[in-house]
Amino acid sequence: MNGKMIEAKCLREKATIKEIEKKRGYYKWWADKNALEVLLNKLGVAGFDDVKSDIESEDGLYCIYVGIACKEVIGKRLNHHINHKMRNSTLRRSLSCLVSQKQNLAEIEQDINNFIDKLNVEYFVFDSISEKDLHKLERSLIQDKLRILNISENEHKKAGPFVDELKRLRKEMKAKIKSAKNPN
Repeated sequence: MNGKMIEAKCLREKATIKEIEKKRGYYKWWADKNALEVLLNKLGVAGFDDVKSDIESEDGLYCIYVGIACKEVIGKRLNHHINHKMRNSTLRRSLSCLVSQKQNLAEIEQDINNFIDKLNVEYFVFDSISEKDLHKLERSLIQDKLRILNISENEHKKAGPFVDELKRLRKEMKAKIKSAKNPN
């Protein structure tokens, strides 16, 4: 099965989202080497040379995150990641602590958007697949290669330090946002 690769910034247009088949499926987020190194540097766990053979790569891009759309169609799920706020997307929550040093929520969201616009997303749709089978597929994809932004069920042999650090940074970002909202 072949997926369709598209620049994430193209999905900011509602018309482009509407062109995606209204089916369940899965997706992969891809970063070029520069964007990947931004994430790796912030995580501080390993450098590019330490992980490049463990990360799925294709045409100079590196897969950093895998997800599924099982309770909604894939276009709607991608729209949450690209055009909605952090509360609607685990990917956006992870990126918030890696690509922004701001405390103002609107500025953090803008930093996330700017970074997402440098990424590509590949999506795969199914005519018919059960929710159970989609979850199995997602788990398999996460275990198969190192996905540095996947937290849940990420048991890849090199994932532990990435998962731990990403959880820590996300917790810090959550506290920073909370304190900015309630300075007293």
